[in-house]
Amino acid sequence: IDSIPSGYGQIVILENEYSLVNFGISSNYRGCGYGYGFLNYIIKESRLYGVKDLYLSVDNTNETAIALYTKAKFEEIYNTAKILL
Repeated sequence: IDSIPSGYGQIVILENEYSLVNFGISSNYRGCGYGYGFLNYIIKESRLYGVKDLYLSVDNTNETAIALYTKAKFEEIYNTAKILL
């Protein structure tokens, strides 16, 4: 935001499976919608690169992250979430 890093995210590829790892928003920007916007940007860019499925893992007690991923249409699969792109 205005050239100040406000979040981070990384996609790794392992055996043709794309996983979003190390996703987060700086504490100063949490609760302002930036997490949802950034996550949707990552999803959009992944589609442009031809990614069909995007996986992530989240701690079962991280209710804020779970709510964000659910809002973005990720679905739980054996304690792993995936979105079809």
